[in-house]
Amino acid sequence: MLALLATGKHATLKNVRAAVEALNIQVGNLCSFLPQDKVSEFACMTPQELLAQTQKAAGPPQMTAWHKDLIEAGGKFKELDENLQRKKDELGSKQRAAQRLEGEVRNAKDREKLVEEVRSPGTP
Repeated sequence: MLALLATGKHATLKNVRAAVEALNIQVGNLCSFLPQDKVSEFACMTPQELLAQTQKAAGPPQMTAWHKDLIEAGGKFKELDENLQRKKDELGSKQRAAQRLEGEVRNAKDREKLVEEVRSPGTP
């Protein structure tokens, strides 16, 4: 199949597709080509979907991959942050338990001294 170029010359479909790809023209992307029957789809998109479509239309091809990587890194960060908070809570709990045990150990040592004093009267 041949297409007529603006210069009046003919081009093959293969050449047209190569030019479209080289220029990153995305006819199927709602942000780069928005026929009237697609306006309702565009209006119903979530902010995340709008961002994805805009990135596809305006950014380099790898931008979508970068965005995906950022989302994954954000998820990992959140998971690590939650894990850190759990560990901090656990540390605080163990520190409080250790303080209680220190008091009990002190009491036990004082009791041992008293028992020793009772067993050996007259020895200071």
